[in-house]
Amino acid sequence: MDLDQTPWRVVAHLVDEIRLNVNRRLDHLEQWQIVMYTLALLLFVQWVRKVLKFEEVVSFRRAKKLDEGQELTYKEFEDRIHRADRLKEFYKYLPDRGLPADDIIREATSYKTMGGILFERGHLCGSMFGIEDEDGNYQRLLKQIFELYSFTNVAFPEVFPSARKMEAECIRILCSLFHGLDKSCGVLTTSGSESIILACLAYRNSAYKKGIRKPEMIVCPNAHIAFFKAAKLLGMRAVRVRTGSRCEANVGSIKRAIGHETCMIIASAPSYVNGVMDNIEEIAQAFLYLILRKYFFSWESALACLSM
Repeated sequence: MDLDQTPWRVVAHLVDEIRLNVNRRLDHLEQWQIVMYTLALLLFVQWVRKVLKFEEVVSFRRAKKLDEGQELTYKEFEDRIHRADRLKEFYKYLPDRGLPADDIIREATSYKTMGGILFERGHLCGSMFGIEDEDGNYQRLLKQIFELYSFTNVAFPEVFPSARKMEAECIRILCSLFHGLDKSCGVLTTSGSESIILACLAYRNSAYKKGIRKPEMIVCPNAHIAFFKAAKLLGMRAVRVRTGSRCEANVGSIKRAIGHETCMIIASAPSYVNGVMDNIEEIAQAFLYLILRKYFFSWESALACLSM
């Protein structure tokens, strides 16, 4: 078929013009250079798509799974969270008049009967921490300290220097326990999750300074769940590795997972899930490998709510 007699002749003419212009512009390059530049461009485009689409794909998959069993999940969640509340009566609005202090204390006391049995019997791990206190000295100490410092704010150290001093002393004591040097430092947080997220933030920012645009953390399933939260919040990639037969971190899997974008290796001592100690010494060998490559290492003491 003669293209000159069809509507496609304009398209064919444009394609031919583009071909000639490209050939003229690339005339100074050899054939192997054109092939290499083309491959490099394709790889770069694929890398950009991978970085931009990774979080979207993960979020879409999770959302699809949630939608499939949404009604069942809501029902199970409602039954579980309200199973200890026999009355199922809730305050939804502020009262027109303030309540007497005795009434508020009485209501709070009745709420306390709804739970806490597992913790009081010592059958619950990870929610609360305490010590054997047969004579009640520990409880009295907590109440007295809270009474003294409940109306202080360490965000204003010049206004509340005593609270600032106690906070600094607690940090220094912990640094000494872990053989920290004079320049070692830390910060008190409100929870273990906040400690982990702030630690991941420090590692991520250090990775950014070294030119790593999508930092990765190597984490086992036995680690604290907050590491996965931190990865989501901070735009990091959590590389999951297998655990061993005793639910400890698999050192071989960790070594194989180390890549050019690795900025953290998570080790638990003990793990938050079941209290198993990871083999810190063997993982430290992988840590030395990272040091040579200017990467980093994170050690987790979940039960102490510390992230080093």
